[in-house]
Amino acid sequence: MTALEQRAGRVLVTLDADPDSLDLLEHAADLAHAIDAELACLFVEDENLLRLSELPGAEIVFTTGGTRRTSLREMERQLKARAAEARQRLERVATHRQIAWSFEVRRCVWSQAIAEATQSARVVAMGRSGRGPARGYGLAPRRQAEAPVRAQPRGVAVLYEAGEGAAGVLELARRAAATLALPLSVLIPARTAEAAASRSEEVRRQCTDLPVPLSLVRLPATRAALLRRLKEQRPHFLLLDAAGPLAGSGTLRQVVD
Repeated sequence: MTALEQRAGRVLVTLDADPDSLDLLEHAADLAHAIDAELACLFVEDENLLRLSELPGAEIVFTTGGTRRTSLREMERQLKARAAEARQRLERVATHRQIAWSFEVRRCVWSQAIAEATQSARVVAMGRSGRGPARGYGLAPRRQAEAPVRAQPRGVAVLYEAGEGAAGVLELARRAAATLALPLSVLIPARTAEAAASRSEEVRRQCTDLPVPLSLVRLPATRAALLRRLKEQRPHFLLLDAAGPLAGSGTLRQVVD
């Protein structure tokens, strides 16, 4: 199997110490099953978090507002426990859907993990758990029990930009929507009416005989317009080309948040 074939057959989900990030495994597993891909999990031991734990008087800040003194050794212990929990959850969701899976732990900064992940898998799944400046640092308390309630499906959305990856991303979204029986919304950013019309026609040709509702949404080719639309729509799944003109221009972190 070539490196390209290996890359094309993986959905890579990135997790960290936040237990809420484990919910992302369910959605990533659904997507992997829909496109007949392996589900791979990368658990990131954030180096920035570990560096902070070495500072004198460092504390874990919980989402409940409480704090607790910590150290590098204690933080490493916490991360090891969360990684083990993530692996168990991954095995459970993958076995339930009868899909192949793999698990890896890496110690690096979060941005490095994401940059490398986009080169190693066809789809990289991220949730709001990814640590960025807006989230701050700390560990959320472990849940006493997993919440059985899952978010109501709001459909599959795909950002259809100009570029080499556009057709491939749209095909993944089309397959996912059809398999999961979810409506497909195609977001088409364009600077001119002619460009929007041309891309809309391309989408219609590629989505012929789609068994679920299809909607085309034309947007100005600006970061603000994209973020505004996503805030309104909040799709269940969003697929985009990480190297696309909008997604690849520093917008990806904002899109996830």
